[in-house]
Amino acid sequence: MRARIAKEGLGRALLEKRRGDWHWGNGIYNPKWTCTHYALFELVQLRIDPDNEECGESASLLLGIPMGKDGGVNYARTVEYSDVCINGMILNMACYFSIRDERLRRKGFVGAGSQPGKVYHADNSIV
Repeated sequence: MRARIAKEGLGRALLEKRRGDWHWGNGIYNPKWTCTHYALFELVQLRIDPDNEECGESASLLLGIPMGKDGGVNYARTVEYSDVCINGMILNMACYFSIRDERLRRKGFVGAGSQPGKVYHADNSIV
């Protein structure tokens, strides 16, 4: 069933809009609702096959954005700190598409579950 999502309906329509540079819209977060971030988020909500190669390639682009002062992905660039909601969505998509990337550790995502109740900074120190 999940394989059909990429071949039919809204899933297919979204994948057909993906550009050769692995992005939708004008990039990661522009324009907001038709960008790479939200196209991938929608495909996760549709429950596309997590092994879909195109989505995995595009999901890896989400980690290439500069970090905020707090170590999270910071799309805004004009604000010092990253957005918790955006970072949660990125983590959700990275997990869904099984992205294995050292940038997850550098951005402070990896290890958060190793000590329940602890919060980790990007340098893996515990708060």
